[in-house]
Amino acid sequence: MSSEGLILVTNDGELANGLTHPRHGVEKTYHVQVAGHLDEEGLKKLRKGMHLAEGFASAKHVRIKSRKKNSTLLEMILDEGRNREIRRLLARIGHKVQRLTRVAVGPLRLGELPAGAVRLLTKQEVAALRRTIAEGPRKKSAATPAHAQSTKPPAKKKVRHKGHGGHGGHGEGTRSVIGG
Repeated sequence: MSSEGLILVTNDGELANGLTHPRHGVEKTYHVQVAGHLDEEGLKKLRKGMHLAEGFASAKHVRIKSRKKNSTLLEMILDEGRNREIRRLLARIGHKVQRLTRVAVGPLRLGELPAGAVRLLTKQEVAALRRTIAEGPRKKSAATPAHAQSTKPPAKKKVRHKGHGGHGGHGEGTRSVIGG
């Protein structure tokens, strides 16, 4: 309820596991609005990481997109995705998350899909997701993400990926839907 943005739903268990299991290192990109002004020291702490209840966590990439009077808009990339990881990391350095929007999973971008909209993923998008999983947690170009565009706060959007038919896997019956 307190997060928004790109959501993938599928009947393809192999794809779902590949996108969510930490060993595959699939990057998830978020735009995060936090209370207060985050400084360079806070960014360093997020990059260096810290211990949470279930282990060590850090942002693979974090940068300030913009500042407002009483808040800071960040772009953060994670490659593990523990429960409420972003909120807990930022709380540890004294910043409450006001808004959290996932804008990308691997090569799949939220783009301009309106909130509540749904569309099928293309075969090329599914293939790109599979390639990302196959690459594993190698060094990806997080330092300068290709999707780093505007400094405007993201619009409210949701994306869903639904699978229909088939038994999962790579079969003809597997379909993917993206929605907002």
